[in-house]
Amino acid sequence: MENSDPSVIYKTPAILLADSKLNKAQKIALLKSWARDAYELSEAANESMIAPSDNGSDQLAAVLDALLKLGVEYDPNKPAAEI
Repeated sequence: MENSDPSVIYKTPAILLADSKLNKAQKIALLKSWARDAYELSEAANESMIAPSDNGSDQLAAVLDALLKLGVEYDPNKPAAEI
């Protein structure tokens, strides 16, 4: 995949999950990347750096739910070494 931002290619995490061209490991990697991005958006909103309507909270919840469907519990707040 050329673009490293899965939200550019997939409108929702559910669409990513349904993509039969991706294996489970690829889906997990993309969803974790998406979760980190959504978490950063959420943190920026909490610090009043972006508009509340762009806060990423709903997107983060959807991405974390998709990861759970793949059997992965993920905390985007933890450094990658701890995961």
